[in-house]
Amino acid sequence: MLPLASYIIYKNMVQIQFPDGAVRPYEKGITALGIAKSISEGLAKKVLAASVNGEVYDATRPIETDAALKLLTWDDYTDTTPYTPAWQEEIT
Repeated sequence: MLPLASYIIYKNMVQIQFPDGAVRPYEKGITALGIAKSISEGLAKKVLAASVNGEVYDATRPIETDAALKLLTWDDYTDTTPYTPAWQEEIT
């Protein structure tokens, strides 16, 4: 059985799985932008949104549960993408 302090810390954490299979704990409510900043400032400047368990999240939307995460940048958009995201239509 975990000590009470460990349980409280774990209870307030989410497990984030990256595309390479790596899993890292973060505080519940962290955003994709916050995760990107924890990796590198350069990546944080490129992040537009995130795929969280297959659902597109705004980069500032809190992540409240364990999730598979893919950070999305302009590099993820190609001409073969079957749709144009609404956020891109407003920009182009």
